[in-house]
Amino acid sequence: MELLAAGAAGAGVLSYNRKNFMFDKEQLREKAYFSQEMKIRKHELYREDIRDLTDLTVSKMDVYMVINVLQLLFCVLLFTEGMPQPGLTPLWLHWILAATSGSGVLYFVLSMWLAMHASIAAHSFGVRLLTQYVRLPVPNLQQIDSAAARAKDYEALSLGQILRIPVLQQQLRKLTAAMGDLTTQEVEDTTGQEEGYLPEVSGISVEETANLKHIQLYRELQANWQAYDAYSRVSMTMGTNQLLQSINAYCLGVLLSETKTGWAAACCMAVISCVAWLIVRLDILVSVRILTGALALQLGTPLLTLTCLAADVKIGGFPKAFSWLQFMVPVIFVLHLFWLYCCLRLATVWSLADCVAFL
Repeated sequence: MELLAAGAAGAGVLSYNRKNFMFDKEQLREKAYFSQEMKIRKHELYREDIRDLTDLTVSKMDVYMVINVLQLLFCVLLFTEGMPQPGLTPLWLHWILAATSGSGVLYFVLSMWLAMHASIAAHSFGVRLLTQYVRLPVPNLQQIDSAAARAKDYEALSLGQILRIPVLQQQLRKLTAAMGDLTTQEVEDTTGQEEGYLPEVSGISVEETANLKHIQLYRELQANWQAYDAYSRVSMTMGTNQLLQSINAYCLGVLLSETKTGWAAACCMAVISCVAWLIVRLDILVSVRILTGALALQLGTPLLTLTCLAADVKIGGFPKAFSWLQFMVPVIFVLHLFWLYCCLRLATVWSLADCVAFL
C-alpha cells in the first residue's frame, strides 16, 4: 500500500509539473506574440509619423501653388487689360506698372517652380523612408516557431525539475526572505509579482521623440527640400509685394489721371502701401530699424508717384517751373530698384537655421 501511495503521489507530482510547464509555455508564447504585435503597432505609428511629416510639406506646397497661380493671373491681367490709356496717363506710369507686374510674374513663377520641386522631393524621400528604413517588423516562420509550446520540451528537463515538489520551493523562498537572507529589492520584486503588480506605462517626452531613429532620418533628408520650401515662401512674399505695388500704380493711374479724383487716389495709395508693409512685417523677422526703412520705402515710392502724377495731371506736362518734379520721376525707379535689392539681400543672407525658424 505504501508503494502504491508513493507511486500515486509521484504520478500526481509528475502530472502537476507537466501542467505547470505547459501553462508557463503557453504564457510565454502569448507574451512573445503580443510583443511582436506591439512592435508592429509601434512601427505603424512610425510610418504614420513619416506620412504626416511629409504631407505637411506637400499640402503646404499645394496651397502655395494655388495662391501663386491666382496672383500670377492678377499680374497678367494688370499687365494686359489693366494698362492705363496712353493719352490720359504719362508714359513713365506705364513703365512703373510694367516693371511691377513683370517682377510679380517673375517671382510667382519662381515660387511655383520651387514649390513644385519641394513637393516632389518631400514625397519622393518620404516614400524612400517608408520602403527602405521604416519597415514593419513582421516575424518570420523561425521566430514564430521559436515561441511555440511543445510538450516534448518537458521531457528534456532534468529529473529534479520533473519531480519537483510543488509549493515547497516557493514557501522556502518566502521563509528565507523573511529571515533576511535575500536583499530588500528581491523581496519587493517577489511581493510585487505575487500581487499582480503592473508597471506604469507613460508617454514619451518631446526630447525622446526627437531622438527616435525615424525622426532623425527625416531631419537628415529634410535638408534636400528645406531650402526650396523656405524660398518658395520668400518668392511668394516678394511677388505679392510687387502685385500690390502694381495695383497701387493702376489705382493712381485710373483715379488720378482718368477720373481726376485725388483724394480717392491718395486713400487707395495709403491703404495698399500699408497692406504691403504689413505683409513684410508678418513674413520677415528683422529688426525694428529695418522695418522702419521698409515702411519708408513702401510709403515713399507711391507717395512720389502720387506727387508727380498729380503735378502732371494739374499742369499738363512738366514745364520749366516744375523741372524738379521731372527730376523726381527717375527717383521713383531708383527707390523701386533699391527696395528689390534690399529684399534680395535679406533673402540671400539666410542660413539653414534661419530657414528652420522661418518654417
